[in-house]
Amino acid sequence: MGNFNSRAFNYYFKRLLFGRTNYKLEAASSTIIAPKSIATTKQAIFKSSDLSKVSQVQKETSFDHEYSRISGGEKEHAATIAYVLENVLAADGNIYKSNMKYGLRTYHDKIIIDDEFKDYSSACLMSSYMGN
Repeated sequence: MGNFNSRAFNYYFKRLLFGRTNYKLEAASSTIIAPKSIATTKQAIFKSSDLSKVSQVQKETSFDHEYSRISGGEKEHAATIAYVLENVLAADGNIYKSNMKYGLRTYHDKIIIDDEFKDYSSACLMSSYMGN
């Protein structure tokens, strides 16, 4: 039998009562590691008639976004920011703090888990865009 994931249960209970919060609101502090920047890129080399042959893009993106990537021009990249969270618990691929949950994986939550729980007095999450 696995461990009862009380943090997941408490998270859902607090979220039901108080609503959802995020890591930016729960952070004890934040630091800008790299400021936002603007990059100018050249247009990709392609035949415009070939674009009509594209039937799908990955589910995480859209045709408009992918077209903007190959069109070139100025692109603004967001800053890289580190957020420090205090007194968090890591369990089953999530970080919990009060009614905040930050998922580090894509599968659904489980109330009963087989993994160990790990309390951290301090943790750091980074938000970044790598303009590749």
